[in-house]
Amino acid sequence: MGAVKNNSSINITRRIGSSVQNLSNKLFNGYVFNMSLDVGYNGEASTLTLNLALNKTLNQVKLNSNVISDRKADNLYAMGPLDNLVGMQYRLDHLENFKADAMDQTIMPPLKILGDVEPFTYGPGVKLHIPEDGDVIPMPPNPAVFQVNNEIAYLMQTMEEMAGAPREAMGIRTPGEKTAFEVQSLQNAGGRIFNNKILKFSIQMLEPLINLMVETAKRNLSVTDVLRVTDDDLGVVQFVSITKEDLTAKGKLRPVGARHYAARSQLLQNLTGIFNSPIGQIIQPDLSRKSLTALIEETMGLSKWKLFKDNIAIAEQMETQRLLNESQQTLQNEQATPVEENMVMPQEA
Repeated sequence: MGAVKNNSSINITRRIGSSVQNLSNKLFNGYVFNMSLDVGYNGEASTLTLNLALNKTLNQVKLNSNVISDRKADNLYAMGPLDNLVGMQYRLDHLENFKADAMDQTIMPPLKILGDVEPFTYGPGVKLHIPEDGDVIPMPPNPAVFQVNNEIAYLMQTMEEMAGAPREAMGIRTPGEKTAFEVQSLQNAGGRIFNNKILKFSIQMLEPLINLMVETAKRNLSVTDVLRVTDDDLGVVQFVSITKEDLTAKGKLRPVGARHYAARSQLLQNLTGIFNSPIGQIIQPDLSRKSLTALIEETMGLSKWKLFKDNIAIAEQMETQRLLNESQQTLQNEQATPVEENMVMPQEA
């Protein structure tokens, strides 16, 4: 151990060619150090280790034993949060392999041959020539060996509890009666695994393909290309010229259609559940009808049909009522007009 005082410095030099530079006051001022020398089997020094601690005194530097004890706090030994699951997975694999071996021995069990039986090839439909004192007896495993399924189910349940991933989070229904809210939660979580696979597919498969297509088009596009584009808002068809410079930009294309669809579906389900519950009646006075209309229009993708306008229902009802009044007025005028007395309807020949 170096005999140094608190906040002392170390005189260390650096040699570059024939130039020697003192680094004590530039890099190592205020450090404390611990030097250790490793000696090989032949008695010669192999490694010289210098450990530095910045702005600390010897009394404040933690010993190696203290660091190890901190890692083991509240635990029997230093381990990660999923190490228990890894160990139990090894045990689960062992039981699955053991069960598979027992199943193989059940389908094709060893044979106990008594007497002088002629050699044969074991298989379906094989004819055996057995002497009077001979016999061929299959030796299947003990049926109790298949009780390992109960042990496997117990281990899997324990692993789920340790990982904090209950089956309800994946939409798998557990035994017992369920309330309407619990059933809705299971339905919402039922597509979680599928949505995760869709997200993984879009990120790892679609996204690289789309960017590679753009990159290929950028390298190989030598002329101007004309594309037919339809405006979603106006419904107008436009012809846009695309050049190589238009494809030259910094960024990355990301397919987000599947992700948005799952999120929008979940949002509508949550809103429906809220408005069908007593909470919907409580928040009704503070609810903005126009904002809710805009949310539904955006979520359902109904913008191009222009189904929602401010108070459009009142204006259309007024138009309908106006036409109804005009029709009634016309009918009354026709009924009030007198019929001429001398008007005779022509008779058919």
